Amino acid sequence: MSVSCYGRLSASEPDSFAGRTVDTRFPLIYSECCGGDYGRLLRETIVSGVFQHTVLTAESQALFEAKLRPYAGLPLGVFFHKAPFLLAEFYFHHLLLELREYGCNRFDFFAAKKELAYCRRIESFRRILHELFLLKRTYGSLSAASGSGSHAAFDAWHLFFTECNAVLLCDESAAALDYLVRRNDRTARIDIVCADSGPELFADIYLACTLLCFGLAERVVFHVKPYPFLERNATVADFYRLAAELTADGNNKTLADFIARKKISVRTADFWILPCTFDEMPFGLCSYFSESALVVIKGDTNYRRLVQDIRWPHTDSFALRSVLHTLPVAASRLVRSEVVTGLSPAVAVSVPDFICGSESYEPSGKNCGVIQCSIPAAIPAAGAGRNQISFRIR
Repeated sequence: MSVSCYGRLSASEPDSFAGRTVDTRFPLIYSECCGGDYGRLLRETIVSGVFQHTVLTAESQALFEAKLRPYAGLPLGVFFHKAPFLLAEFYFHHLLLELREYGCNRFDFFAAKKELAYCRRIESFRRILHELFLLKRTYGSLSAASGSGSHAAFDAWHLFFTECNAVLLCDESAAALDYLVRRNDRTARIDIVCADSGPELFADIYLACTLLCFGLAERVVFHVKPYPFLERNATVADFYRLAAELTADGNNKTLADFIARKKISVRTADFWILPCTFDEMPFGLCSYFSESALVVIKGDTNYRRLVQDIRWPHTDSFALRSVLHTLPVAASRLVRSEVVTGLSPAVAVSVPDFICGSESYEPSGKNCGVIQCSIPAAIPAAGAGRNQISFRIR
């Protein structure tokens, strides 16, 4: 099916995820961050693409302006409902950066909200990480740990979903893990394109430590937002703040060692705050990811970017709809929007009942997620060499 057969996510549909976000979530975020008359902002702000205090490079700003050009001159309220949701969503968050003059003061106005998401759970997070490192010291290898009945490497993919009581509509984590085990490359670099800070970022750190501890990667690189964005999305500062909490008072020295030796590192780029899908990545970023053993894509927004933010049929193959056709990819996200592929027909019919909507997840809420992978045919497919280690879904 061609792209034209299906629509990109848009707030023109009031009962959609995009419509609810624009009509309900945007006003709340604006009130929390800026205050003032939101209705007046919608009426009097004219979309121009020019930000006085822009945080973007000249090249990135030019790309953003090109995306906005068809909507130049529209009142903000009209633009939000007429433009593709990805563009409207990213423009709104750049507008917040502008209104808060972030380019001048570098104050993270989302920091308190992000820290609140994990501050009461930090002791639990330290303990979970400590138990992982203890498992490594006890058994030494993944095969030995697996033989003992531990499923640490498998469970690492599920930690965040367990944290927020999510039902997995599709779980291909075993295939992703099997691919890494069979690849057996101790020099491998794995990249994690992060989404939220807090519990989700901790789960990413836990996954990275698991991969390093059991020889599935030589190093893991985290890709985070360069500036405060999308409320809870992780920045470089968020990563190091959480890492400092996890290693405080001599705790989890293995994590501190991984960071000191660059086994775990952090990168950022303007691309992560541009309203672009993954097939629009700049050449340098494409070239970088081409050397990755596995690219782990986290979060609902990044998933939408991976499939062009198009509402494909839910039963369409994830591998077919992912624009990163030549790369080994694992996508892990809570399903907050209608954009989801790779589901069985039986599961697909229930998707509307599971969509979390525009509100953030809550541990007691009704959430669902997916873990999906796409391994190009040129890379050995899952199934060969299963005699090395077997995993079971509990």
